[in-house]
Amino acid sequence: MAIDVKEVISKDEIKNLLNAFTKSTGLWATFYSHDLSYIILPDDQTARCAFCKLIQSCDEGQVRCDAFRKKSGQQSADLGESYIARCHAGLIVTYVPVVYREHYLGFITCGPVMMWEWDAMAVEEFMKKTKELNLSESQLLTASRLVKTFTSTNVKAAADLLFMAVTHIASEGMDELKKRKEDKERQAKIAEHIIDTKSSKEQNERVTQYPIEKERELLSKVKIGDRTEANAILNDILGDIFLSNAGNTNMIKARLMELIAVISRAAVEAGASMPHMLSITHQTLTELIGVNEFETMCRWITDSLNRMMDTIYETRNVKNSGTLSTIMEYMRNHYNENLTLDQVAKAVYLSPYYISHLFKEQLDITFVGYLTRIRIEESKTLLKDKSLTVASIANDVGYDDPGYFSKVFKKYTGMTPKKFRGH
Repeated sequence: MAIDVKEVISKDEIKNLLNAFTKSTGLWATFYSHDLSYIILPDDQTARCAFCKLIQSCDEGQVRCDAFRKKSGQQSADLGESYIARCHAGLIVTYVPVVYREHYLGFITCGPVMMWEWDAMAVEEFMKKTKELNLSESQLLTASRLVKTFTSTNVKAAADLLFMAVTHIASEGMDELKKRKEDKERQAKIAEHIIDTKSSKEQNERVTQYPIEKERELLSKVKIGDRTEANAILNDILGDIFLSNAGNTNMIKARLMELIAVISRAAVEAGASMPHMLSITHQTLTELIGVNEFETMCRWITDSLNRMMDTIYETRNVKNSGTLSTIMEYMRNHYNENLTLDQVAKAVYLSPYYISHLFKEQLDITFVGYLTRIRIEESKTLLKDKSLTVASIANDVGYDDPGYFSKVFKKYTGMTPKKFRGH
């Protein structure tokens, strides 16, 4: 699938990079798309190489320069790093690829420079390489003497600097492209939920009540760190909020503010730092004030939810977060079994001691504590179904003894399962 470079990286960001690089190094830098159809130049046109301008003033010179650019840009992409080459006219030019995953989008080139003394031998070679262009020899010599002379160390340093800057900008663009894709997928799921909700109501009766049960399910998923399910439920809630408020921006904002507040409280109950959560909540509510489009609101609250879930278990900062995520996911999928530390360790090919150490040192919770949290949160959902007995629910969430389940439930929630059911 072709990717438009303009969707991945900002023209302003590239231009700012070119301006800063040109001013700091004195080297002319230009961005080209892989097919040379899209070009971004720095603002300071006086920095452009007079020699290159003269070479490209004739058709043959332009053709040679374009062919060399395409070939060298592709070479830099194949290498996955900056590529320093000698151009068709005999001067040194640096190429840095702009790549999104496996997609080669274009390159930034800087130069040309010379890396040797401009002596009689260099002049003779230079004139030989440019002879077929039928340009004035005196003009070529005059322009060539304006080309900057760099040492090999200087050239390599400039190439490294440009590569690091391009990599940074491209990575930001990749994040934005990923967010756009997620936005589209989220909006599609929300729209699907709205359509299903409308069709399930007689004569398209509008939903008028806030989905409190879905909110409770969301909070349960937040507490056990089930990010996938939490986001799926959030999409349904967003659809319900939009549908029940008929596009009223102020009412939608009010509902979202309430939702952020309860998610924040759930995160604190699950172990997140209160000061940290207050800081995140204040920041997200401040950001919401300036948001008016529903799609942007959806991205905002989804990002807020994920930041809060990150805070509960510090999944972005802890070591071995990938390993922990695998362990936690396995536990969420098998919590209703007679799950033991040894069983989990065997399933994920780690030692029981190592897993126990990860939970305690990285998440400040024990293995049993996390398993209990999952079971109790899931039992809360089952208790809403009054056709199920407490004994059957205990068994469904992994407890053989209903009495022990009730004891653990009360310790965790402050009330017995029966009282919770009537609450």
